[in-house]
Amino acid sequence: MYIAAARNIEAKAGKLTATDYYVRGFALEFVNASVETKRQELGLYRQMLALEPNSPKAMICVAGALTDLAAASYKVGLDQNSIDRDFEEGRELALKARALGAKHPWIYEVPAEYAKFHDDQPGWLENSNAWQQASPNDLVPLIYVANASLYGGDLQNALALVQQAIAMDRSPPEWGELLLLGKTYFLLKDDAEAIAALQRARVVSPSSGTVYAYLAMANFSKGDEAAARTAVAELRNQQPQFTLKTFAHLEMLMPTSTPVYKSWWDTRVLPAWRHAGLPE
Repeated sequence: MYIAAARNIEAKAGKLTATDYYVRGFALEFVNASVETKRQELGLYRQMLALEPNSPKAMICVAGALTDLAAASYKVGLDQNSIDRDFEEGRELALKARALGAKHPWIYEVPAEYAKFHDDQPGWLENSNAWQQASPNDLVPLIYVANASLYGGDLQNALALVQQAIAMDRSPPEWGELLLLGKTYFLLKDDAEAIAALQRARVVSPSSGTVYAYLAMANFSKGDEAAARTAVAELRNQQPQFTLKTFAHLEMLMPTSTPVYKSWWDTRVLPAWRHAGLPE
């Protein structure tokens, strides 16, 4: 619906309104999460804000786009200073929009994402919970709560929440949901369930290095060295530059990560990584 509306707006002659920019920007939410798409989305929302500089809705749209751009840039290893600037500007705009009475769920998403990327697990969990309460039928905040719970050490709650999200999903689950499910099972040492979830994730996203890495580790932990070697070979084929450093970056292993999360890395992830023969 939004994509069709955006196409109609692009074909329209004359001056675009703030609503026109909003529809065009929001349509890009359904395209992909690439840096380029997020930059385009941000540009449209900035034009919306330029036309309505005192609009909390416009502020939160720009805040959300800045945060999404920063997260996408982090994942592909772009300039950290630019990432930090985008995160900071997004957070400030979200707080301003909230102070002006904005009710959009993004007023919680932005600080949740900010906290996630700034080693603030309590803030990540608190804002994710608020986001989920504000938008109870949305799967995304539920996944955020599940992720924040996992990083805080509550694997059972993370498992229950991601299972709930998958059960709610009317479409086939996305690879991110299935990856989180597989990761949670792996950390719980239920390798059979981890492998089942990760195999489903591989079908949805056959080029994800993280999926192959967890598959290799879970298979080795289960005792199937042949399957582990196959997963390692598939990883090298799909993502030849993928190393332990890449994996730790994507999995948010940070200097101030929670002690329990660091413990899992030291006692579960790293031994399995090395025994499975994954690239250092």
